Amino acid sequence: MMNECDGGSILPTCLSEAEGGPYLLAKGKKLSSFPKAAEWAKFHCSHPRGQTMFPLPQPNRPMKPNSRSARLRNRFSKRLQVWRVAAAMVATVNGLDSGGSPCKNKRADQTHVHHRFSTDPNIAGAQQLTLANFLSEAAAFVRCRRLSSPKATGGPSYEACPTSKLLKHATREEGYVRMKTEHVNQVPLIAEAIDEPKTDHTVDMLQALPGDDSFFYSKEKHCLDLAGKSSVLLEELSKQYGFIGGDQEQFVAYFERTDLPNMMWRWRPWSECRTVAGFAVVPKKDPNKQRKLLMTCPANYLLSDPKQRGDLGMAGGAALSITHSEDDRLACAACDQSNAFTYVLTPSWLWPFFATPPVRAMVVWHLLCDSLRAQIDKMTLVSAQYMRLPMGCSHSVYILMAINMRYIGMVLMSSAKVQVNNIRRTTATGLSYKEGEYVDFSLLG
Repeated sequence: MMNECDGGSILPTCLSEAEGGPYLLAKGKKLSSFPKAAEWAKFHCSHPRGQTMFPLPQPNRPMKPNSRSARLRNRFSKRLQVWRVAAAMVATVNGLDSGGSPCKNKRADQTHVHHRFSTDPNIAGAQQLTLANFLSEAAAFVRCRRLSSPKATGGPSYEACPTSKLLKHATREEGYVRMKTEHVNQVPLIAEAIDEPKTDHTVDMLQALPGDDSFFYSKEKHCLDLAGKSSVLLEELSKQYGFIGGDQEQFVAYFERTDLPNMMWRWRPWSECRTVAGFAVVPKKDPNKQRKLLMTCPANYLLSDPKQRGDLGMAGGAALSITHSEDDRLACAACDQSNAFTYVLTPSWLWPFFATPPVRAMVVWHLLCDSLRAQIDKMTLVSAQYMRLPMGCSHSVYILMAINMRYIGMVLMSSAKVQVNNIRRTTATGLSYKEGEYVDFSLLG
């Protein structure tokens, strides 16, 4: 990044070619190595205090054109993107020089701090060369980011971009990854089209959760947070979300299906229900199937904040930006669990909070058990209480992730039983094994 200078220069003395080549080469050539600590110490001792290239001045912000030409405005937009990246790089370097790194909420202010070029020609030349290098690196970064856009910039289509596939519902707009804003239209409920598990297998939530989470979710008093909650707001939420997204005939026909798993629904009098959960469906990838949604907004209002349980670190696409790799390529994969929420059997105290909108008992009389028929008459309001983990519950994602992380940890611990044919195997680079070494997965316990 810096020019090779003589004895009076601010740069360290370059070594000869025989000693490994010069560390600092002229502009336009590559940096072959980095100075040793002794070189920097000698340089520091040979120059008085204050002779440093930091803080670096900010690059000049591109001027907005007065013309209304679309071509000029597009060119200005691209230059502004490059300037923002370069300015952030300068602000980060200046922050490191002063003993810290500017955080995100301060970076915008840091880019507006203008430092002047040094009066020393050697220092000023180094600063100019450094800024030119930052602008070059920023332009390359913005160019690569822009090429991932599916717009008319020559970039690949959405289907051809690996990042978009990994993020699934994300789109790229002007070089940034954004969530789709298209509204998912609610579709009429079709009883036979709702996708449900084909087995009665369940995962007991309290047994699958880690110990502290299992204790927390074992009792109602641990999970409810009624402090400052308004009964008026609860009633408004119930009116807004307590509806059936379709005809009542299709709603009843869904419960008449013979392939519904056991321990998924139970019918109870409406007087025994705590909150209502709207019953609606949205289309799945397969146009012939529908996904069941229980809108448990009233229950979410009464439950505690799930963020208090822990931070899952689910940063989405931002997680890719903090991933480090020694190679210039990164292999990623995405997986999904089929009907994962539906397989989790919740504790019984939660069931009254996931009650569907009530109907007259006479409508579903043939679906009620004998013991319930003996307690009520045909004009009594009854409701189907959901016994599994609904996707609409505010704690569902945390609960499912806690179960997954626990069992992933158990699998990793059990991997100690994996036998490798070469017991003296050295650590391989990355995730691959050296040639001739393999793991026999048939020996997994």
